[in-house]
Amino acid sequence: MEACFICIIIFLFILVLAVLWFKGKRKLVKKIILELVIQAEKIYGSGTGKIKLATVLAQVYKDYPWLTYIEAIVIKWINEAVKYMKNNL
Repeated sequence: MEACFICIIIFLFILVLAVLWFKGKRKLVKKIILELVIQAEKIYGSGTGKIKLATVLAQVYKDYPWLTYIEAIVIKWINEAVKYMKNNL
């Protein structure tokens, strides 16, 4: 019984560490995406949304290939970065 309790505690500790790691990485990736969106806007200008999206996605996947598995979320983050850029820069 005691060994089972210890295993549960260890599992929960590892789970908490994994969640904290992912949240920290997500924040970093979002910052990087914002910078890439700003760069794409400077390079390609307005009216080239598809080109800019493709450019940002290619760079993100180059740096973080594991994000290809969650492409819908990455595109959402890119759109959030675009909105932030338009409202705050």
